[in-house]
Parts: sequence; structure tokens; C-alpha cells
Amino acid sequence: MNRRLRWIGLAMAVGLAAGCAKAPAPAGDPNVNPATAQEEDITNKNVPEPVTPPPPADPAQQAGILAALIDSRPECAEFRAPLEAASKAAPGAPEAGIDMTDIMRRAQAAGCQRK
Repeated sequence: MNRRLRWIGLAMAVGLAAGCAKAPAPAGDPNVNPATAQEEDITNKNVPEPVTPPPPADPAQQAGILAALIDSRPECAEFRAPLEAASKAAPGAPEAGIDMTDIMRRAQAAGCQRK
């Protein structure tokens, strides 16, 4: 029993010495609040950069795709017609420069999107 207590005491002494022998942390900027610095460090880790999708290379092609998403019912013609006209326009023509997002939003609100 005596021998076992010696080993336990020796293990505790070695553990205590190892714990005290650690190098101190490097001193940071004395003008920085440690709580704020840690919070900024945590909140800025692994935050992906926002990726914006590139605009379509050909607005006429995009208008053709969107025109296909609108029903062919007569009440939906007001949304489909400008998109079809833009899909047939030459690149850079004013007909291709319509606000397709607004047309699709209004078509969805009117229930004219294909399902």
C-alpha cells in the first residue's frame, strides 16, 4: 500500500509541475478589450464571401426561358408578350432591356406561372 501511495504522489507531483511549466500566452495589444477581440474573432471565422450570380450573357435567351414559364391562357398574355418580344430581339436592342424580374413577379401574383 505504501508503494502505491508513493506512485500516486509522484504522478501528482509530475502533473502539477507539468501544469505550471507551460509558457505564458503571448501578450496582445494592451489597447484591445479581450472580450471584444474574442467576439470579433469568433464571428468572423469561416464566413463565406457572398457570391453574386453573373448576369446572363444573353438577355434574349433569358427572356425566352422565362416566357416558357408563363401559361398560355389569354389572361396571361400581358406577361408573356413582352418576354417573347425580348427573346426575339437583337442583342443590345431596347426590347431586350425589359425588367424581367418585375414581369415574373407580377405574373406569379396573377397566378400565371406554369406549375
